[in-house]
Amino acid sequence: MLRFAAVVPLILLPLLLSGCSETQAEAEHEHHHAHGPRPHFEGVVKRLRKQYRWAIQAASRDDVKHFQHELEHFHESVELLPELAAETDLCKADWDRVNAASKGLAAESARLGQTKAQPSDAAQAAFDTAVKELEEIASKLPPRRNESK
Repeated sequence: MLRFAAVVPLILLPLLLSGCSETQAEAEHEHHHAHGPRPHFEGVVKRLRKQYRWAIQAASRDDVKHFQHELEHFHESVELLPELAAETDLCKADWDRVNAASKGLAAESARLGQTKAQPSDAAQAAFDTAVKELEEIASKLPPRRNESK
């Protein structure tokens, strides 16, 4: 009985220490949602290009689960933009620009979800324009202080 009590914790320990990653695909990126503070506008804008690229790469590998995961991250970020922008000191005109860019990116997210195809030159140009606009707006905001203190 004593031997059993000593062996069980040794077997369970690696399982407890292994973390919450479900698949190798999730583990290969550092971008899966951290259980942390609420995202801020500038941070979400910074991640858009990377999230979009990861979704396109996942679509090209025919890994449906990974593609859906990546596309969901991109789409969630796009949907958050107007809400997060409203929490900043941006003027109404800038918020309207954020909202318009977010709608364009949501349309691209929907297109990618339906076709799983590389964007056309026009779609890529529209994406780049929308993200540049968001980056320009984000640059108007004062730098964030480290909130982890």
